[in-house]
Amino acid sequence: MSWRSAALLLGVVVLAAFWFFAGSDDRRSGLGGIPQPLTGGEVVELELGGEEGEGSSPIGEWLYVETVGPEGPQRIEAYGRALEEAAALRERTRAAEPGLAAARWAHAGPLARAGRVADVAVDPEGNVFAATAAGGVWSSEDRGLAWAPSWPPDLPQPIGSIAAGSDGTLFAGTGDPVPTRAFAVSEGSGVLRSSDGGESWEGSGLEGSGSIGRIVVDPSDPDRLFAAAAGSLFVPGGERGLHRSTDGGRSWDLVLAGENATTGAIDVAIGPGDGRKVLAATWDRDGEKLGGPGSGLHLSTNGGRSWREVRLPGRKAQVGRIGVAYAPSDPRRAYAIVSSDLDGKAVGLWRSEDGGSTWERSPVEPESLNQSLFGWWYGRLWVDPSDPERLFVGGLSLMVSGDGGETFEAVGLPAVAQERPPINQHAMAWDPSQTGLVYVGTDGGMLRSVASGRDGTWVSATSQGWTQHFSASGPSWSTIDPALTAGPSGPAPQPYGTVTTVVESRSDPDVSYMGTAEGALWRSTDAGGNWERLGTEARLPGTWVTGIEVHPADPETAYAVFADPRAVQASMRVLGTSDAGSSWTELTGNLPSAPVNDLLALPGGALVAGTDVGVFISEDPGSWLSLGTGLPTVPVLDVRYRAAGRTITAATFGHGLQSLALP
Repeated sequence: MSWRSAALLLGVVVLAAFWFFAGSDDRRSGLGGIPQPLTGGEVVELELGGEEGEGSSPIGEWLYVETVGPEGPQRIEAYGRALEEAAALRERTRAAEPGLAAARWAHAGPLARAGRVADVAVDPEGNVFAATAAGGVWSSEDRGLAWAPSWPPDLPQPIGSIAAGSDGTLFAGTGDPVPTRAFAVSEGSGVLRSSDGGESWEGSGLEGSGSIGRIVVDPSDPDRLFAAAAGSLFVPGGERGLHRSTDGGRSWDLVLAGENATTGAIDVAIGPGDGRKVLAATWDRDGEKLGGPGSGLHLSTNGGRSWREVRLPGRKAQVGRIGVAYAPSDPRRAYAIVSSDLDGKAVGLWRSEDGGSTWERSPVEPESLNQSLFGWWYGRLWVDPSDPERLFVGGLSLMVSGDGGETFEAVGLPAVAQERPPINQHAMAWDPSQTGLVYVGTDGGMLRSVASGRDGTWVSATSQGWTQHFSASGPSWSTIDPALTAGPSGPAPQPYGTVTTVVESRSDPDVSYMGTAEGALWRSTDAGGNWERLGTEARLPGTWVTGIEVHPADPETAYAVFADPRAVQASMRVLGTSDAGSSWTELTGNLPSAPVNDLLALPGGALVAGTDVGVFISEDPGSWLSLGTGLPTVPVLDVRYRAAGRTITAATFGHGLQSLALP
C-alpha cells in the first residue's frame, strides 16, 4: 500500500502541474548537491498553543483559510502590504543582483485548455476580448482561435466583466465577484478603459468597488454605460451598487444602491431601442453567505434615473444571484434567472412580455437549468440576437431553449485537447459584424460557433494561456493511519483536520514528511508504514502546514511552511531543519507577508518560494531576493526545477505555466 494513497484519502492537497510536468522528474529526483548548514536566523521551538474551534469557513477550502482566514478585511489589507513589500524586494534585487532581477519569466503553456472566462466582448471590428477570472484580459484577432494577453502584468489580474462600445472603446471591470478559492487575491481596482484596442489601459473610477460583475454600454451611445459593482467579499460597504456614466466612464453616479452594506449589483441589461428600459440585479452576499434580503430584480423606465423593485411570482423570499437579459430583436421580451437560493441551488426562470414590468414563471424545472448545487457560480443568460425565443443559460453545460424558456437541452460542445468538453459556461457574446458568429467562455477556455451555436458547429481555441493551476485529487485510496490528524471534530482551530502536504525524499525514497491542518509535522523512514511526530508537541499556534520540501541530497534536511489563518500581518513562517526535525531554524526573513504556497530546494542548497505575490530565492538562510521579472501578479501554487537548462517552472493561478532560466 502506498503512503501517497493514505495521504490523499486523508485530504492531502497535491498542487497539480498538469501534463506539462508529466515527463519532468528533475525536481524531485536526485539532483545531487551538498546540503548547506542552517546557520543564521532564530532557532525556534515548536510549541502547542492557540484557542480551539475558531476559524471555520462555510465555503470551506484549505486555501480559503490559508489566504484569508476569519480576519477577512484585515487580510485583504495585508495582501496590499505584501504587494508593496514584493515591489520593494524587486528594487533591492535590481541593486544587489541585477542579473537575477533581469531574468525574464516566459509563458510555457499549456495552450489548448485554459482557465475560467468571466466575460466576453466583441468590438465593431470583430476583435474578441476575454475577461479571465484570474489572468487579466486576453484578445484575439483571428475570430477567437489564437489569444494573446492584453493586460499589464502589474495590474490586478482577476477580471469580472468586459464590454466594448460602438466606437471601439473597451471597459474592463476588475475583481472576481464569485466566491472562489483565491479569495484575498480576487479584489479589483475598479473600472479600466482602453481606447486603443487593449494596448494600454487607464483608470476609469470605482476603485472602491471590490469587484465588477457586469458592464454594459448603450449600443446607441458609447458614452452611456452601466457598471454593476458587487463589492468586496469581506469588507461591507464601499462603492457597491449600480453605477451609471454618461461621459464614457470618466465619471460615475450611483443610481441603484443596495438595501444593506453587503448588497451590490451583479448584472444589468439595457433594453433595445431607445435604451430607456434597464434591468438590474442586486446580490446580497459576502464571504459567509450566498444570498439574503438585498438580492432582487429592479427596473428603470427612464434610463436609470429612478428604479422600482420587480417581484417575480413564486420566487422565494430570499435568494442569491440573479441574471437578466433582453432579447435584442424584441424590446418587449426579457428574461431573468434566479440561479441560486440561500443554499446555492437554482430557483427558476422567468419571462416578461412587456419589457420587464410584469413576469411569469417558466414551467421548466430548476434541475433542467443544470446549475447543480452552486448556481451562484453561473448566474448568466443570453438571447440569440435574431430570435427572441432562443435563450442560452450558463451552467455545468451550456443550456439552450428554442421555445422562450419552456424547455432546455444541453448544447453539444466539442472536447478540448482530446479530453471531455469543458464544463461550467460563464460568458457568451455575438459578433456584431458577422451574423451567426458567437463565442462562449468556459472554465476550460474559449470556443466559437459560426452558426449561432448549433450543435456540430463549435470549435475550440487553439492557443490560450490563462490556465489556473490548482489542487488535484477524487478516487481509490486506502487509509494508513487516521490518527495523523484529529479529524473534523478534533481540537483543530480550522474547519476540519486534514493532511495538507506530503513529500518523499529524493535521495532516500523510504523517508517521507507529512504536514497537517493542525500544524503537526510527521516523518516516516519506512515508506509510510509508520509515522513519527516531529517534536514532543510539534505544533505552532493554530497554523496550517501548507508546504514541505526535502533537500535533494540529504533526507534529514527539510523545510516547512506554516500559515496562520488568524494572523493579520505575519500570515506565514518558513522553517528549516538539518537534523530530521529535532530542531528548527527560522528562515522567513524578509519574505513578503503573503502565503507561501510551495518550496523548492535547488542543488547546492538554495531555496525557492512560490507565493501569492511572486517567486523568491534564498541562497543565505533567511535572506531572500526576488526571482526574475515579467511574472504577472497571480498566486504561484507550484514550483519545479529542470536540471537541463537550469530552468524554474511555476504553475500560476491565472497565467498557466511560467518558466525562467536561472542566470
